[in-house]
Amino acid sequence: MKTLLYVLLLTMIINFVSCGHSPEMHYYLVELPEQENDIKQARYPVTVAVDDFEAAPLYKDDRLVYRESPFEAKFYHYRRWVTSPAKMTTEQFIDQLRHSGLVQNAVRFNRAGFADYLIRGKIQAFEEWDQPDRWFGKVSFDITVEDLKNKELIWQGTLTKMTPVEKKQPRDVVKALSESLNECIDDFLSALDRELAKRR
Repeated sequence: MKTLLYVLLLTMIINFVSCGHSPEMHYYLVELPEQENDIKQARYPVTVAVDDFEAAPLYKDDRLVYRESPFEAKFYHYRRWVTSPAKMTTEQFIDQLRHSGLVQNAVRFNRAGFADYLIRGKIQAFEEWDQPDRWFGKVSFDITVEDLKNKELIWQGTLTKMTPVEKKQPRDVVKALSESLNECIDDFLSALDRELAKRR
């Protein structure tokens, strides 16, 4: 009798486990802007290195972050980035610098390699920002540019963009975040252009 009860109990447990399952995991990545196949003639004959971006503790996780208040942050547990926001931002900077027509070459920073200028950055926001009547994709980061030859800091600033979300869906939030990131990079490229023009 005890054996039969154990078998029935075990069968019930197996059926419960097999019927119940975790929610589906979703993975996201920022959208790349369309780039021309041919890299433009460089306006400045220099090589720029991009160091791996850092991130404030909240954005080191691969889970998407959302906030309804400056004092509280929440995570989407089943909606994650394919890779960290810091790594995506680093790759975006290198790619867009290469296609910008500003510099001769853009590379990942390697202390053993050669570069004229070094870009460093730290992500301060990479999140869905919720307001009662609207959502936004918010990106903000601090960034510096150093002249490696003269060991001189030539530019520093904080770039921030908030793009409205079309629909209150995670994929639309990611689209808005992509637009915010790319607008920040565009603003940075304009600032870099002005700074390099002074140093011709």
